[in-house]
Amino acid sequence: MPVEYTDELNARAVEIVMDVQVDSDTAIGTITRIASDLGLNNELPRTWVCKYKDLGKTGLTESADLEASVGFLRGGASVAIR
Repeated sequence: MPVEYTDELNARAVEIVMDVQVDSDTAIGTITRIASDLGLNNELPRTWVCKYKDLGKTGLTESADLEASVGFLRGGASVAIR
C-alpha cells in the first residue's frame, strides 16, 4: 500500500519550495534539500510544485490561495498521517 500524505504536508512543502526558489542563490537543489528535510522522495514535492505552477501560480500570494489548491496538488491521494 503506498504511503499517503496530509494536505497540510503537501501545502507546506509547496510553500517552502516556492519561498526558497525566489532567491536565485538558494534555488538550485531546493526540492532535493526540502524533500530530504521532510523525509520525502524528491519527486513528491517536485510534482506538487509543478501542479501548483500549472494552475498559473508563480508565487504564494496568501495561505488561503495555497490551501485552495491542495486538493488538486494531492492528485487523488488519500489523507494519512505521515
